[in-house]
Order: sequence, then C-alpha cells, then structure tokens
Amino acid sequence: SRTVAILGAGAMGSGIAETAARSGWNARLCDVRPGASREAVERIALGLRGRVAKGKLSDDDHVATVARLHAAGDLAE
Repeated sequence: SRTVAILGAGAMGSGIAETAARSGWNARLCDVRPGASREAVERIALGLRGRVAKGKLSDDDHVATVARLHAAGDLAE
C-alpha cells in the first residue's frame, strides 16, 4: 500500500493527511509537539464523523479513511 508522511499536524498538515487518507493513501502524521499527531488524527476522525451525520460521507468511507490515518511519535516511524 502507498504511504505518505506529513510533517506538521496543524491545520495544513491535518488537511493534507485527511485528503491523502480519503484518496486511499496511508497517512502518517508527525509533529514536534508531543501528542499533536494523535490529537490531529482524533480531530480529523471527529470532522469525518460530522460529515457522516450530515449524509455527506458514508459510514464505510469514514471507517476506511480513519483506518488509514496514523499518528507517528517521531520521524523514524
């Protein structure tokens, strides 16, 4: 499978990660601030859940996209 690394889990990095994951790529988010990557993945998942609630995204697409999002603790991951 294809994997992309995104350095920086802020607004731009999160948007890139979400777009990549929705396009079928495994997205690994990495940020220098401890916990930022994990928080970004949770924030993306919550936003996607909101789209499911509005009928703009299927539940299956939500689950598949979130499964492709990964928080990396450091660059080695």
